[in-house]
Amino acid sequence: MDLKDVLAQLREERDKLDVAITTLERLDYGHHRGPGRPPGLVTKSPTNGIQRGYRLPDPEPGEGSLR
Repeated sequence: MDLKDVLAQLREERDKLDVAITTLERLDYGHHRGPGRPPGLVTKSPTNGIQRGYRLPDPEPGEGSLR
């Protein structure tokens, strides 16, 4: 077994693996989504799902007055 040939083959395989890894990293990087819309463009209303917390019901007319 010629050690120089084995080392040359391993280096060649290493270079091919480096190219493959770099290509896959670029492909993976291309699939990330952007940050989305700026916050100023989103309206905060209960109909678009922004307000998800518990909200007290509106008082009936005549109730809830502070006297």
